[in-house]
Amino acid sequence: MPDAITDTIELDAGHGQALTARIERPAGDVADWALFAPDLAPDDPATRRIGRALADRGIAVARFDPVDAAVPFAARVDGLVAAADRLRRAGRGPRILVGHGLGGAAVLAAAGEIPEASAVAVIAAPADPGYLRRQLGDDAENGTRAILDEIEHRDLPARAGRLQAALLVLHSPLDRSVSIEHARRLFEAARQPKSFVSLDEADHGLTDPGDADYAAAMLGTWLARYVAAPAPDSGPALQPGEVLVRENGLGAYANDVHAGAHRLPADEPRSAGGDDTGPAPYEYLLASLGACTSITLRMYAARKGLALEHVAVRLRHRQVHAEDCADCEHHAGRVDRIERRIRLHGDLTDEQRVRLLEIADRCPVHRTLTGQLEIHSEEDTE
Repeated sequence: MPDAITDTIELDAGHGQALTARIERPAGDVADWALFAPDLAPDDPATRRIGRALADRGIAVARFDPVDAAVPFAARVDGLVAAADRLRRAGRGPRILVGHGLGGAAVLAAAGEIPEASAVAVIAAPADPGYLRRQLGDDAENGTRAILDEIEHRDLPARAGRLQAALLVLHSPLDRSVSIEHARRLFEAARQPKSFVSLDEADHGLTDPGDADYAAAMLGTWLARYVAAPAPDSGPALQPGEVLVRENGLGAYANDVHAGAHRLPADEPRSAGGDDTGPAPYEYLLASLGACTSITLRMYAARKGLALEHVAVRLRHRQVHAEDCADCEHHAGRVDRIERRIRLHGDLTDEQRVRLLEIADRCPVHRTLTGQLEIHSEEDTE
């Protein structure tokens, strides 16, 4: 009976080490499976974004938790092989291997023991342990020295040369931790098919979200040659008019908004501790009112035969002192205020323009916001 694949895979990687691989699945059907080995950083934005880029292509990802430098390199490699074995027993042998930094070295070392692997991508991966020796210097403990010795013993350029899979090397020429020379050695040693993508001014950890997104996009484009096209993403099962909002792992507050067949990002700006991967909640509120206003005016103009050529609605939310708000019921404290400016283009009379502004106040979202609104919350246990 096939093994069950849950949200996490707990692995005994040997060498006294237990590793955890977390599963990130696409919203629709799974077209393929991938293993992702991260670098040493405890909170790696590249790992999250690349994992998400793979999921967007219909690829489920077994993403390893970052491990510190003291974990034996052999355990990292054996953990990848063990994860592939577990997926294989479930009928989901991973055809894609991705590694970042030291994880890239582990992927190259493990690829020969994962027969399904047909596409291997390494990001800022070392060709030898020299960079870690320079970083650690005399502070390297015995366990860490053993890791460095083993990486050297594995001869990663030779492993790249023996790959029975397509290889993608992504590296920044300005990487101060692992120089571009490492990428050159790996790329030159590898056989065709192979590809190289420069990450331009990115740092080693791809800590700028834009750099991480660029690497993710390049990886996704490259994989299109070697991975079956994903099944159409039908998204989560929702009732008509129902919306689902759920965290996507791309940042502290990043979410996906699912509405029908549409998926939209939501986040907070960086000034509020977010990553600005999408509009903020209040911006969606304004967008909802603006869209409803424009649609309502278009419907009314069509029904009345008005020469309305184009509608544009500009909105802004802010809090004002109640005493400054002439239309407010309360006259103390602060109240929420939405300022809506409507531009009407067309050969309209003054009377028609006044009437259209009156109709704008009748759009359904406007009525909901200004009427009696009740929100009922309960835990979803399904």
